[in-house]
Amino acid sequence: MVNIFRKHKTTGLSASYGGGHPRDNAKGPGTALYVDTENLQGSAQTLIENIIEDWPTGTPPPTRLNLYVQADRVTLWDIWATGRFPQLAVMARGIQHFSNRQSKNSADIAIAIDAIADYVNGVAQYVAVMSDDSDFIPLYGKLKELSDETVPFLWLVTNRDKTRSTTIRDYFPNDHIHVVQMRKYSQVTSSRDARPNVAPRPRPAVRSAPPAGDDGKSSADRMAEVADLIIEQIPAGSFRSTECQRVIKSRWPGDPMARMSSVRFGTEFANKIWPILDERGVELLSTKPRKYGLTQEIKDAHRNGS
Repeated sequence: MVNIFRKHKTTGLSASYGGGHPRDNAKGPGTALYVDTENLQGSAQTLIENIIEDWPTGTPPPTRLNLYVQADRVTLWDIWATGRFPQLAVMARGIQHFSNRQSKNSADIAIAIDAIADYVNGVAQYVAVMSDDSDFIPLYGKLKELSDETVPFLWLVTNRDKTRSTTIRDYFPNDHIHVVQMRKYSQVTSSRDARPNVAPRPRPAVRSAPPAGDDGKSSADRMAEVADLIIEQIPAGSFRSTECQRVIKSRWPGDPMARMSSVRFGTEFANKIWPILDERGVELLSTKPRKYGLTQEIKDAHRNGS
């Protein structure tokens, strides 16, 4: 049986069942991320955004995002995910609950079947599952049987209270688990970098200048000051909000905006800083991804105070 599976894998046949992706096979095999959204409850979107932005080192980056959602919300999740992650092949699969009492395992079974189908058919070369359920140990075992060397599997769990992820972290191999910390802005840390269940020591604030709110300036004045810094420091041409965060961090390391996750900063930038830059002539070049345009004329005018 193992040899048959490997034959299918090397021929690169596209899956026609389970985890097949009829929309897009052109993105090529990589890591396929399978997310049990109902298990993550109201935090699913934030957790997905953060883990894709800060993907664990040592695991191939994701090329496919598979969402297991309530059957009546497939279209909504598909619209959100394809708009938010245009670089990924997205599949939103509705999970029908046939029983009010025994529907818990519906998504788990679908994920396991799809993951094995995608792996043996060459659609995915690595499997990553995001769920706090402890029902994916057999999936790990099967992938271990099918792989020649390192098991191509990563389990993404959260540190939320009253979930079975604590049991997973106590017994599962550390090299194949990544703990997503449920903190403000859903900052992500890995069990490879710190022991699970141990709160990290707070970092002392490093400040070369007073952060926002500490210098008596209004929020509007502060955002104008940030916009001035961006025009001064960002080279003429196209840029993204992440480059602006690096500029802020280099000038004001202790500023809250310098320490935000990239997703959170992008939201703050669009709502508070971009309107000021827009007034000063900076252009919005594209929305997916969001890119901005800064000309040398704008920089010169700013330098001359006009």
